[in-house]
Amino acid sequence: MRSTLQIAFLLLIVLAFFVGLEVIRVTVGVVGAGAARDLVALASNPLVGLFVGVLATALLQSSSTTTALAVTFAGAGVLPFEAAIPIVMGANVGTSITSTAVAFGHVTRTDEFRRAMASATVHDAFNALAVLLLFPIELATGLIARTSELLVQLTSGLGGDAVLRPVSSVVEPIAEAIVGWVPSAWVALLAGLLMLFGALRLLVRLLREVLLERAEQLLDRYVFGTPGVALLCGALVTMLLQSSSITTSIVVPLAGAGILTTRQVFPFVLGANLGTTITAIVVGFLLAGGDSATGGLALQVAFAHVCFNAFGVGLIASVPALRRLPLQAAERLGRLAADNRALAVGYLVGFFFLLPLLVLFSTRSY
Repeated sequence: MRSTLQIAFLLLIVLAFFVGLEVIRVTVGVVGAGAARDLVALASNPLVGLFVGVLATALLQSSSTTTALAVTFAGAGVLPFEAAIPIVMGANVGTSITSTAVAFGHVTRTDEFRRAMASATVHDAFNALAVLLLFPIELATGLIARTSELLVQLTSGLGGDAVLRPVSSVVEPIAEAIVGWVPSAWVALLAGLLMLFGALRLLVRLLREVLLERAEQLLDRYVFGTPGVALLCGALVTMLLQSSSITTSIVVPLAGAGILTTRQVFPFVLGANLGTTITAIVVGFLLAGGDSATGGLALQVAFAHVCFNAFGVGLIASVPALRRLPLQAAERLGRLAADNRALAVGYLVGFFFLLPLLVLFSTRSY
């Protein structure tokens, strides 16, 4: 009975998630031309778009929510594809705030805090390095844009959007009823955002209750023997839990206790970065399966998320000199944080909040 109720609740949460996305797609284009122009103008600067992604994810505590919104806005025709790519990149950086915050649970014990901060910030360091490498490459060559466009073409005949078309036929009437019932498009947009955020939070919570104990057993017994296995398990656990933040946070206490090293945690984090792309892919196929004329653009944004993470993992993991950089940076930061707790707090607040805000405000002044 308990399992049946959990499955029913899970289906309701997923339905609410999709309805929220559809409400956003329907309303975001009609909330006002001025607001749409402001959003496009803000994100038209790639650097600003990057830090919008960082800040939004740090505030929402979910890169899945940020990337789902980017995919949905692109599907609504409000956000150009080129502007969505930096936001997706920034979301990858912002998501590592959760595991870094978890490390502060060890703040009263110096050695544990050093190990925990190192294992947590290796995620920060990897994502920052991936952006530093791929952001200028993308601006110069459009590598991610072209590859994601090719993936859309290759998958167009596989029927991925057709699989989710029945879902669209259920979701769209519910969303239209909500939009017609509320007094204004702005209220409908807010309702859609609340449904999206709330459903994703509930989904993560439910999956965490059902799967987390099994995931921890999997980590303890099988995961950290070889880097390849750790990477695959990191991707699998993240796909199941729908949250790279939870996946990476699982290993922080283990590292703080001295059970794992930062070097063992690193490939698991790489896998989590790959697994977190599943949410955007599902949203992209859902929008591509609906009646939206720009559904293909939404799917391309989702594939851009996959490409960025896959290219980052492939490039950094395959080059020894690059592979060492996140490890060295994280271990150095762990030592500095253990020696100076104020510096650790300054890093958390400055990197994820103050720096993005500084970039946004300095850009707006022009």
